Amino acid sequence: MKYILSVFTFILSSVILSGASWSHLPQNGSYGRFLVYNIVNQREIRYCTYGTPELTEDYYLSLFFEASVRSWTLESADWLEKSNRAEEFKDIIDLLKRPLPIVNKGKCSSQTRSQTDIEIVSDSAICNRTDRSYFVKQGSRFGSPLQICILETKKQLRGKVWLELGGLDITVSKTSKKKFKKALEYIKNLKDGKITSFSPQDLPMTYTTMQHEVGHALGLADEYEGQYTHDKEYSSPFRGAGIMRYSDGIISADDITGLITLMDRALLKKRSFLPLEDNIPGEIIDGKFTLPQGSETALPEKERQKLKNDLRITDDDYKKMMRKYNAL
Repeated sequence: MKYILSVFTFILSSVILSGASWSHLPQNGSYGRFLVYNIVNQREIRYCTYGTPELTEDYYLSLFFEASVRSWTLESADWLEKSNRAEEFKDIIDLLKRPLPIVNKGKCSSQTRSQTDIEIVSDSAICNRTDRSYFVKQGSRFGSPLQICILETKKQLRGKVWLELGGLDITVSKTSKKKFKKALEYIKNLKDGKITSFSPQDLPMTYTTMQHEVGHALGLADEYEGQYTHDKEYSSPFRGAGIMRYSDGIISADDITGLITLMDRALLKKRSFLPLEDNIPGEIIDGKFTLPQGSETALPEKERQKLKNDLRITDDDYKKMMRKYNAL
């Protein structure tokens, strides 16, 4: 009963949604199990799938998981290379661009125990919830250290007109079968390490959900109002757009800032840098967001507590606050 209660408590806290997209999930002594360690140590990512035809089949689980990992690594490297910060983060770019083997160990079962880093599951009978996707780093069904449950069911789609195709829910009004086919071609290219342009609103919802959950598997927390799982010590004081905020499935500056802090922490590397977002006052020092010099004394106590404790402010509101108190 104590074990079941602890798992339930963790899952409940994981789905109450969040604060700052590049905050770290609580370590609980098992931080090294997050997939960012596979990336920095160039260690293959081993995974298994367990899908059901009525939800998402094993083929799509495998395709979307591998493409999502490539999205986080290759698209982040591409973004940094095209920015004016490329030289500053050359070491990160080199790590992200290295070929990283992703090994499919087949259907999850008792035989895959101790052979996988993560389970990708789409079965409401196995997952601990039945109505929404989530990530968990303990208490997985088949004994892997990490688990992603993909549960895209009709009842969470808020009355929109949806079409089920190949176990996936896609919007009829936005995504025709032709666009869906092109989306799958894009995802397959990404899985194979090829970066091409594609309109994010045409991506299947299940794929963008997978991207978000893989962000958790790397070590990033949600970026929503109301979540309590993030570590405030390693958080920015604003809510930026990005995959961890579920904004259209595009890697953002805020997502990449978080990925850099995760990689530095995994490498035990100390680094100070300005946020990748434009004109965001403050500095990331050894993975911790630091307010601009002078803001500690310029800001009233109420505003300081809002930034340090609540972490529920937009980047524009944050900049206005800094200007108001001459801290920008």
